[in-house]
Amino acid sequence: MSDADAAFAKAEEMIEEATRDGAERLSFDLEEMRAFDRLPARIAEARTLRRIELDKTQVSDLAPLSGLTALRGLWLNGTQASELAALSEVSDLYRLGQGRSGLL
Repeated sequence: MSDADAAFAKAEEMIEEATRDGAERLSFDLEEMRAFDRLPARIAEARTLRRIELDKTQVSDLAPLSGLTALRGLWLNGTQASELAALSEVSDLYRLGQGRSGLL
């Protein structure tokens, strides 16, 4: 299993737990998640999330976050993300960390 696949599997576990617990915050800013390169579609089920930290991951496609209308903060520092169009429906997003990302 590649590092990216292992990180994806870990992300699925983290999302399942966050969804089950009704978590408001989910951080992928962990050493073991550095190779994490794609968001699982299941993240759309975590409707209580208000803050997501993707710092220092390889994630570039933010489309799976498009339905998370409760999202208020998104940290993308050091990621591969280069476009925010997928977040146009996330109207209450007011904190966006984007240093050293593809957005600059």
